[in-house]
Amino acid sequence: MIHDSYKFLASHNRRGYIFQSEGMAGKVIKVVTFQLLEENYYNLALGDFRKGKADYISTTNNKDFVKVLSTVAKIVYAFWDEHPQATIVITPLDEKRSRLFHAIFRRHYETVQQKCTIFGIIGEDLREKFVVDKEYLGFELKLID
Repeated sequence: MIHDSYKFLASHNRRGYIFQSEGMAGKVIKVVTFQLLEENYYNLALGDFRKGKADYISTTNNKDFVKVLSTVAKIVYAFWDEHPQATIVITPLDEKRSRLFHAIFRRHYETVQQKCTIFGIIGEDLREKFVVDKEYLGFELKLID
């Protein structure tokens, strides 16, 4: 799943990362943050750095989607290097992003499951082991010991 990627920088606590996307829209600073939800549960958020702050809602069509996602995958592994017990929660903001994450996990399931366990969120406090052809509200990723 990890192809060509961008170089990235980590914050001192290894819960924030930045990298620069380059493409049709020019150079765009991307931000990946891991927000602590509760002990060992972190929400993953990807956004653009605009006007001095992270913007997690707008999208940039920089035509480097695969490279951006490969960079995010590397960042997830770098985060787990520092926080190996962490469960990473991904909750798409809209239907478009939801379809995108479903497609990614379906397409790369065999590779991803070798390093982590994927759970599908089916309701508040309801999770199940990821089923490839099922739709979910979100995802949880846990590094395999």
